[in-house]
Amino acid sequence: MKDVVGFGALNVDLFFRVTDSQRILDRLHVERCCARGGFIMDEAPSSISPGKLLALLQKEGELMARSGGGSAANTIYALAKMGFSTGYVGRVGSDAEGEFLVSELESVGVDTTGVTRGEKRTGLCVALVDREGERKLLIFPNENGKLTVKELSRAVFTDAKFVHLTSFIGANAIQTQRSAVEMLPSSVKMSFDPGEIYARLGLQALQPLVERSYLIFVGRREIEILTGQDYESGVKKLKSIVEGVVCKLGKAGVDVFWKDESFHMSAPAVEALDTTGAGDVYAAGFIAGLLLDQSIERCAWVGTRLAGKSIAGYGRRNYPDAKDLQRALNEKFQDRYILHIS
Repeated sequence: MKDVVGFGALNVDLFFRVTDSQRILDRLHVERCCARGGFIMDEAPSSISPGKLLALLQKEGELMARSGGGSAANTIYALAKMGFSTGYVGRVGSDAEGEFLVSELESVGVDTTGVTRGEKRTGLCVALVDREGERKLLIFPNENGKLTVKELSRAVFTDAKFVHLTSFIGANAIQTQRSAVEMLPSSVKMSFDPGEIYARLGLQALQPLVERSYLIFVGRREIEILTGQDYESGVKKLKSIVEGVVCKLGKAGVDVFWKDESFHMSAPAVEALDTTGAGDVYAAGFIAGLLLDQSIERCAWVGTRLAGKSIAGYGRRNYPDAKDLQRALNEKFQDRYILHIS
């Protein structure tokens, strides 16, 4: 039995350092900068080809790193690097990028028998990173979202203590995931990070996934979009459905709502080189704490510390390992990091 199996998109992430990301987007006539902080958290407009974008970035930016990506894949990679038994369910193309993604997961011990191959290009995410480490994303889903229930490796997907689910871009993606979670035995706990892509679909569309979830990792804005309510009311709505809600607040830390306890945990100041994937590593640390029967406060602390380590490098270069996990488990965190919420 695996500790955790991930189910979500698989992308090759390309990180470009740029001086003015908005100027580049304007040149590409990108108008859908509608997500938080100007992020483009949606499929790139069809008028933009990856080749056109990359040609422009060769002139206007500097390639800083190439890494495997996808929210659930990042979480599973981090958990595997920390020593947990993991597997993955997803889809790549029949190109070199697909081989790269599978090989990178396998290099840390992830079981990839649940990853299927399509005939077209592997998913691509281009990150435009500014001097402060903040980024804007252009996503080309390609083979992502074409995974069908028939292609799922049931043995990989269902034989786990935890299943961690994140979003796809694609017309059939949400239905595939709805059907997939129906396969899960009641003994399998599910964590769900909808992201803004799925949050925009609304709670009714996501109801089968939310109701099956043990806990949800979600941003403040995502809670408001998902529930159509203000933050406090939205949290109460989600808490009426799931065991725990972990609201990721970036540099401000996290709000954790769990059973009868609620608290805010601030994050120690860390110099950020790239914040891409920090929330995914946070989820890995929190889930690791649950697997090791730690208190919820300790789970939150482990997630915070490991996410802080990850942003000191591009992509997965600085993801935590077993020693980092043990250090976070042993550290004494001061009361000043926790504020109980009434």
